[in-house]
Amino acid sequence: MGTSEGALVMWGACLHNHDLLTRAECLRPAGFDAMTAFVTDVAEAEAHWGSLAAVHRELTAREARVNCVDVYLGWYPGHDPEAVAGAAAELLRASESDLLRYASELGAEFVSLGAPFWGEPAPLARVVDALGSFTDRAAALGIRPHLEISNGSHVSTVALAVELLAAVGRPTLGLVLDTYNISRAGGVPADVDAVPHERIFQIQLVDGATEPVRDRFYDSLHHRELPGEGELPVEDFLRRIAAKGPLPPIGPEIFNDRLVAMPPLEAATACADATRAMVRHATGGRP
Repeated sequence: MGTSEGALVMWGACLHNHDLLTRAECLRPAGFDAMTAFVTDVAEAEAHWGSLAAVHRELTAREARVNCVDVYLGWYPGHDPEAVAGAAAELLRASESDLLRYASELGAEFVSLGAPFWGEPAPLARVVDALGSFTDRAAALGIRPHLEISNGSHVSTVALAVELLAAVGRPTLGLVLDTYNISRAGGVPADVDAVPHERIFQIQLVDGATEPVRDRFYDSLHHRELPGEGELPVEDFLRRIAAKGPLPPIGPEIFNDRLVAMPPLEAATACADATRAMVRHATGGRP
């Protein structure tokens, strides 16, 4: 069963310092409809509970639905997940088999795809072939991939992402639009006008300062802001997307040191409240 239109989704970043089931316990009390899981979350939960079936039971007992497993870079031609180093290494080293197994057994509708931040970009034709092949393998399991535009990655503009969607030509491939990442890559709200409505699978509402703190990676992992609490044109992005039709699943993806210092339910509630307020203000209350 797919995530309903306008469903409020808690992305893993919001409570990234807590384990999967702690986050799940906060989901409904904070007012979220669904949540996402990092690949590392699922791996750790599976190791603790002994099987993904057991993890699924624990999530169900908490009325927590995982709608997306996040994030996978291994689809990109020439990228070796095992070669990733640094703070994000564990998060970015997922294998395709694990990613699809996690999503399938947890009943997730989506998997989130990123592009590498290092190395030379692959030729467009190779990227299209690789993305199409991965999309077909995911579709065979009833899973829809969505590609994320990220500053500094090999897919850093809305225009390139739209070009890839058109070239791949699979309706089961779409985009997750992150207002922070698009803005940090130099994008503007008008850019989303070019994205077909049916290809916007999810929205991440994320704010921030006009200029990043220290550098883009540090800022992204410590200084994202709740929607409406920064200086980025988050509401304009949302208005333009809402003008296309009903909103897809939408939620905050907030890595922020203030949230880390809060009790988990308090942090989750702050994220939910800010997101709902932004949606109401931008759309006049409609989902």
